[in-house]
Amino acid sequence: MPKPKFARLLAMAGVAALLPLASASNAHADSVVMTYLIYNVRTGKCVDLPSFGWNPVDTPVTQYTCAAGGGDNQMWFSHETRTVDGDPLYQLVNSASGLCLDLPSYGAAPAGSRVATYTCNSSPENDNQEWILDEVGPGSYLIVNYKNKLCLDVSGDAYNGGDLANDLPLTVYYCQNLNNDYDDHIWAFPLS
Repeated sequence: MPKPKFARLLAMAGVAALLPLASASNAHADSVVMTYLIYNVRTGKCVDLPSFGWNPVDTPVTQYTCAAGGGDNQMWFSHETRTVDGDPLYQLVNSASGLCLDLPSYGAAPAGSRVATYTCNSSPENDNQEWILDEVGPGSYLIVNYKNKLCLDVSGDAYNGGDLANDLPLTVYYCQNLNNDYDDHIWAFPLS
C-alpha cells in the first residue's frame, strides 16, 4: 500500500491542500498558504529560529518550547518541488523569514551537520534543501534530506534526556530504527 502524501494528509485533517507556489519565497498575493508547526514527538518541542521576527540567511535552526499560536518564527509551510520515485520532495519554508531549511554547501552534508536557513533555491535539485516526509505512523514522519538520506535530528542523546533542552541545535543524523525507536527523529505537523 503506498504511503499517504503529506498534502493529502493535511486535507484529510480538514485543511485545504497546501498550494504549490511559483517560488517558495514569493507567494502570490491571492494564494492561501497553510502554515504549521514542526513538532518533535519525543522532545515535545518545535522547530524554531532565535528571538522573534525576521532572521537572516544562515540562522541556526533549534528546538524550543512550542509557543501558543505557533509563535511568529515557529510557523512553516511546505513547497512541493518535484516527485522522485513516487516520493514528493519538499522545501520547508519559515513563514517569518521566507527562508528554507538548509544544510551547509551543496550536495550530501555529513551526519552531524547543523541545519540552518538559507535563501530558497529556485532549482532545489542542485542544492540540499529538498526533504522527503516519510510516514512512520499516523501523522508521524521522519524528515529525510534527499541528498544525504539523513534524518532531521535534535542534537543530544535521547537515551539520557540530553535532547530535551530549549535551544538545542537541529542536525541531520542516521535514520536508525532500533526496537521501533527512532531516537528523536519523529516529527508531526500540527496546524496552529
